[in-house]
Amino acid sequence: MRRIILFLLCIQLCSITKALTLDQRMASRHEVSVGYGEQLWDACNPKGKMIGESYSRYSNQKVTGNIFVEYLYQVNKLISLGINVNFNGWKADYAKLVPIPVEPGTEHEVSPEIGQEEYYTYSFLPTIRFTYFDHPNVNIYSGLSIGATMFSYGKEISGMLALDVCAVGVAWGKNHWFANVEVGALCSSLLLVNFLPTRILSVGFGYRF
Repeated sequence: MRRIILFLLCIQLCSITKALTLDQRMASRHEVSVGYGEQLWDACNPKGKMIGESYSRYSNQKVTGNIFVEYLYQVNKLISLGINVNFNGWKADYAKLVPIPVEPGTEHEVSPEIGQEEYYTYSFLPTIRFTYFDHPNVNIYSGLSIGATMFSYGKEISGMLALDVCAVGVAWGKNHWFANVEVGALCSSLLLVNFLPTRILSVGFGYRF
């Protein structure tokens, strides 16, 4: 996953040219982009540990990273409105000790339980972006998205509130094509933050028309 992010960043650094100014973007109000964000929170903090499986041991853990598609419409020189759709996946083998009932007054015996856990999230987030810095070589912006997430665990599917805050985003490109890097946080409701992997850093490519 880290190699993918570094690869995308290298491509972006090689493509730095003059960015579209705000006035130029007003003539091309539509923007479509795809991107990839790290999923280090889940890589370091297995989900099962946070939803009742505190004694499980995980191995062969895999994460997809945060894959997203975004559409924005430039309302005016400052504000853009649109929607962000993203996906996360987490999978790992686990082993845990399960108590075995025995006669009253004696200690419980334990036996290992081995299996595989999988979690997937699908988020749909209406988005507002504020472009507050315009320079011939760079555009800087911030954004806020509030929407819903579907959380899939085995045969169970549930929904919850999701929040995505882009603290700082930097975009550059040539003509209608652009690349961007964003720093922020993607999470679900405060009580269930572990269900939606936290995305701090993301990179993307897009087209304005």
